[in-house]
Amino acid sequence: MSLNLDHLTLKRYGYHLGGFFLFFLLILSIYFFKERIIFLDNAFQTFLLIHEKSITIMVDRWPSISIRVLPLLAVKSGASLPIIMVLFSASYALFHLLVYGLTRYLASDVRYALVIPVTIALLTGHSFFWCASEILQAISLCVLILAITMNFYRKERWSLSVFTTMIGSIILSFYHPQSLICLIFGLLYLLSEVKWTTRDVIFPLICVVIFFLKSMLFPNWYDAMKFEGLMANIKTYQFQVFQSESFSDFIHWLYKDLLLYSVTFLISFIVLIRQKKYYKSLLLVCFTFALLLIYNVTNRDSMAIFYAEASYMPLAFFVAIPLLFDVIKGNRMGLYAIASIFILCLLKITLVAHLYSDRIVQVEKITAEHKESKVIISKNGLPEELKPITWGLPFETLLITTLSDKDKCKTIVGAASIDEYERFMGLGQFINGMGNTIKGSIDTSYFKLDTSNYVIKWKE
Repeated sequence: MSLNLDHLTLKRYGYHLGGFFLFFLLILSIYFFKERIIFLDNAFQTFLLIHEKSITIMVDRWPSISIRVLPLLAVKSGASLPIIMVLFSASYALFHLLVYGLTRYLASDVRYALVIPVTIALLTGHSFFWCASEILQAISLCVLILAITMNFYRKERWSLSVFTTMIGSIILSFYHPQSLICLIFGLLYLLSEVKWTTRDVIFPLICVVIFFLKSMLFPNWYDAMKFEGLMANIKTYQFQVFQSESFSDFIHWLYKDLLLYSVTFLISFIVLIRQKKYYKSLLLVCFTFALLLIYNVTNRDSMAIFYAEASYMPLAFFVAIPLLFDVIKGNRMGLYAIASIFILCLLKITLVAHLYSDRIVQVEKITAEHKESKVIISKNGLPEELKPITWGLPFETLLITTLSDKDKCKTIVGAASIDEYERFMGLGQFINGMGNTIKGSIDTSYFKLDTSNYVIKWKE
């Protein structure tokens, strides 16, 4: 006998199931804190939290400060480096748990809340370890905004639903521009379930207007760089997506790292067609194709899987909405389907974890090879796992040696050529991996790094 959707299955057990999944992610975040924090952006951000004793806002994405509150409080209280790193790693999972709970509390339908863990589960694997992208948090916040908007709309409080969309769009535009695409998709999809009128066109229109206003009034270098890259590639290659390395990688990943997403996309599309919900199936296909077009025209070169996985996260959102609202029914089999998605995601994380644990080992080996505390080495002399992206190495080596013995800190720069760092020699400052130095003296209560000059050990 199937259980009633509103009474038992998804409303009661489904909510707890999603909560358990997010809780397991929290446990894994704590267990793998080194792999997540001693990795590029998070290593840099941890250094900045300690060095500046404040939260540094990158490219005007100020809502991301929520992730850094707990580690900053730990820094202010003089907590040890491991505690700071654990809190930083856990804050990402805690954010999703908090938004998940708020969505369930504010929405009358538990399916809204379940969109958060299902979206995460469909594509998360490698991106669990590179969790710095704001799109991951922005999508969870997008779900909360959608839930509040639709709650007002169903209660015929139209003006409040419009106001929620407006405020939500403003917040999301500063979080990550791609999240506005998710909000538009969610509004168009969910509004189709009710008797919406011509005036409801204002909902997606608000999102579009906010996006352009934010881009014009509050531009930042990163979004400008991406837009310039998009325009340059369109001019050079038009829309020849299928010839790009990034698209070739995506096709390859569809039957490997992104297999769970591929299967659920096909199932959702087929079920929508069989249910004769052609408008919804068209939305799913069009938004998926549009995002792939934007991403693969902007980024034609091959990308690391952890970066691509995070960038493609809106695709999982496009699937999670129809999966929960149209495909999965409110019975035991529906509950088992959701549980299977969560289990497969957790299994994938554990299967790829060794890649990021091995990366930590490689960083430790590099630091052990050099007795000097400040070294510049050739990028070509690095292990293969570290060669593709080296800008975070000075912070990664600093953190990892501090964890071992804070009295013997080391920082190592992997440079493509000596010339890019020659102008800093003799200054005794901390050189980062982005071609410049960190202003001010290093906090010796955490990093006992001497002020001597860098030693160059160059091997072509």
